[in-house]
Amino acid sequence: MNITINTNWVIGLIVFALFAFLIVLSLVRRSKAKKKVLEALNEGGIEALISKLKDEDTNIVEAAVEALGKMKDPRAVEPLIEILNKEEDGDILVKTIDALIEIEDPKAIPPLISTLNHKDLGNRWYACQIIEKLARKGIIDYQAVEPLISILKKDSKYVIKEGFPYNAAEEALKVITGQDFGEDVEKWELWWDVHKDSINRI
Repeated sequence: MNITINTNWVIGLIVFALFAFLIVLSLVRRSKAKKKVLEALNEGGIEALISKLKDEDTNIVEAAVEALGKMKDPRAVEPLIEILNKEEDGDILVKTIDALIEIEDPKAIPPLISTLNHKDLGNRWYACQIIEKLARKGIIDYQAVEPLISILKKDSKYVIKEGFPYNAAEEALKVITGQDFGEDVEKWELWWDVHKDSINRI
């Protein structure tokens, strides 16, 4: 009995030590990545920082994305959207979304609208979120309305089934149009048919 308890205690201690080591290792790697990103910025400016988005080290990419968001430089918009369209790392995607929202550049909307047609649901979902958040900041492009309605039509049930906290396409439509038809696609389509000509002339 005592041997079993002692063995379990030792195993638990080893697991804890390994877990702590991995956390420290991750923190050290992120710290080094931030240092390299800062050095690149100091030596080559914004272009050198943008080039770090293609680094093989995900820690460096993550640090570069975060720095670009804080700098709010419009030149970072296109490279960040490229990441949005191909990146699979969860942490980097979240930071990319945050960066694009922080930059607050209207030029981000057209490529985001293109992303609404991406083959992957996750990418479409991320684009909806960013369009919604930018709209809340007053950056609105009505060209997003029709693609968002299409997203609502084809992705709505899937999004809810997977337990997302809200429907990103629906929320974006509400903010952009000032209307609230919930998930009623027919009402959204009818509203757009009635108003799109006058809105597109603005």
